[in-house]
Amino acid sequence: PEGLTPQYPPGTAILGGWFMFVLGMKGMMVVNTLAAIATLFATHSLSRRLFNDAPAIIAVALLALCTFWVEYAYAYWPHTISVLLVTLSLLLFLPALDAEKPWPPAFWAGLVIGASLLIRLDGLLILPFFVLASILFAQKPVAVLVGGAIGLLPGLLALAALNAQKFGIFHPLTYGHAHGGGTALKGYAAPLALLAVAFGAMIWLRLRGLPRPTVLLGAAVLLAFVAVLVPAVGAILLKFVRGIDHILIDIHGIPDNREGVVRFDDRTTLFWGLPKKALAQSLPWLGVLAALMVVPWGRHRRNIVLVLLFFALWSLPFVLRSWHGGLGSNMRYLLPTVPALCALAGWLIFALQQRASQPGRLVGIGVVAGLALAFLWPAVARSGQAGVH
Repeated sequence: PEGLTPQYPPGTAILGGWFMFVLGMKGMMVVNTLAAIATLFATHSLSRRLFNDAPAIIAVALLALCTFWVEYAYAYWPHTISVLLVTLSLLLFLPALDAEKPWPPAFWAGLVIGASLLIRLDGLLILPFFVLASILFAQKPVAVLVGGAIGLLPGLLALAALNAQKFGIFHPLTYGHAHGGGTALKGYAAPLALLAVAFGAMIWLRLRGLPRPTVLLGAAVLLAFVAVLVPAVGAILLKFVRGIDHILIDIHGIPDNREGVVRFDDRTTLFWGLPKKALAQSLPWLGVLAALMVVPWGRHRRNIVLVLLFFALWSLPFVLRSWHGGLGSNMRYLLPTVPALCALAGWLIFALQQRASQPGRLVGIGVVAGLALAFLWPAVARSGQAGVH
């Protein structure tokens, strides 16, 4: 109502503005860089809390050296601030599951997520995880949920007040429009419906326990029949499978016909000149998660489930909509899940190392083979450097 205004949350401008007096526009990057440094320490703490028998430095090394996270440490986009706040909220939330008085850590976790909404609205995507994890694992789920909701409230109210000033509407989740996706809830009907079903299923599991394998198999067969008989259900399941392929495995088949998206016969895809990659194409070390099928979970069973549940729920809306994050060479919207994935992969790498007879030799051979492949691929393959990615 007062003229031209940025549609995104104002937290980045509020924080970065202090550094513009010193470094000009590059000052806006300083907060991102500081947040990136802090995230290394937060990832170390998260790894120790989740998997305290594995060296946390493995998770830190994966994040710092083997992910696209570092690209956003020197950028204007505030993804590293969001990653830091989401990781901190996870650190604060986990103790609430076992605490006798769970509302203080839950309150602080909610407060941090509320603050993260002033940076990026996607911080809300952690809330379904908090709810379902509380129902499944918390000693006092109601206290956890109430404490988290109270902590979340100040951030929502602050954002709604700022949007009222910018757009004339007292609403925390708006970009001032509803077209092109925006933040209109009706555009997320399918993910919300799936979450509602999952919510009911989690309450059932908490009250009745895990059903027998035959019951689970029967439910899967019933779902398959429903998908065949009810076209709408079948369409959602097919959309889900395609989204997993497009967002997590291979970006090449993604449905985007805009002029700047170019697909080549060598199965690479350019987004306005950048070689675009699905999550596993950016983070090939995710392949180590296959070891979950052979490495005993032991006392880490709950924490492994928590990491996988967090990743699945955060990814769900992007998978169902095959939304790739627009300009950028990677799945930037999935970036807040990467520290937790690093912690899980770090534990698995350590577990595999313990099982191997000559782990140092195997790592050395792998490094040499990987570097050789990276250098030789552009010389022999049509896809060149993009194919290496």
